[in-house]
Amino acid sequence: MPESIRDENTGITINVNEDGSINIRTVSYTTLTDFDSGNFPIYIGEALPGTKTSVTSWRIQKRTYTDNKLTAIEWANGTDDFNKEWDERTSYSYSWDIIWKN
Repeated sequence: MPESIRDENTGITINVNEDGSINIRTVSYTTLTDFDSGNFPIYIGEALPGTKTSVTSWRIQKRTYTDNKLTAIEWANGTDDFNKEWDERTSYSYSWDIIWKN
């Protein structure tokens, strides 16, 4: 009987087939974008489909522009972890210092 393992944080499903082969399936994320007055995307959030904006299951980036050119992409609280609320996007501190996990 094939077995299936799903990581709820990333949306990745790994299926182990009867013959020992592995299938990996990923999920497309829901993406929300908040634009500035010049119609530039400032905040971009991603979460699994169906995630409410008030739930701490989003990862959020903030984009900075200088002279209409993208100059920085920073992450809420310095990480791309899915543990932020979209509704609180303006209250986070943003930095590019992502903490890498092994």
